[in-house]
Amino acid sequence: GMGGVPVRGGMSGVPGQVVMPIREPYSFGAVAGGVAQGGQGGKMSEFGAHSLAQDTKGAAGGSKRSGGGPGQHMLAGGQLSPQTLEEHMKKIVDENVSLRSTISSLVKEKEAWERRHEEAQNHIAHYRMFAQELEMQLQGRRQHDAQQQQQQQQQQQ
Repeated sequence: GMGGVPVRGGMSGVPGQVVMPIREPYSFGAVAGGVAQGGQGGKMSEFGAHSLAQDTKGAAGGSKRSGGGPGQHMLAGGQLSPQTLEEHMKKIVDENVSLRSTISSLVKEKEAWERRHEEAQNHIAHYRMFAQELEMQLQGRRQHDAQQQQQQQQQQQ
């Protein structure tokens, strides 16, 4: 997380308590890669980078992806003003937007590669058939040559 309320968390699924009560509409549990669980159940951001618990009483519990344990995050000086909270929320939203666009461009790139792969496979199949055809022609030619040689030898004898 990028900092927020110091959170005393438990294992996943166990609500913890925010050490510092906030009277803002959001309690902010920024738990490293984590999950926040508030009174009404925390909302986890899609990428698990930040979590927000929508709970006026400020009950948020954290669980770290790296195996539970308390999530400890402090803002500098332990102050959390509405402006700071607003800034953090905005950062999270911006991050989310940029991650989404990154993901969609990666998906497009992947699709393009898949198309190229398919085309390449088609080319390969085409060339294999072509090679088989040439091979058959070559065998035919060899047989023909062998027959002619036999005839010549017979004529000479």
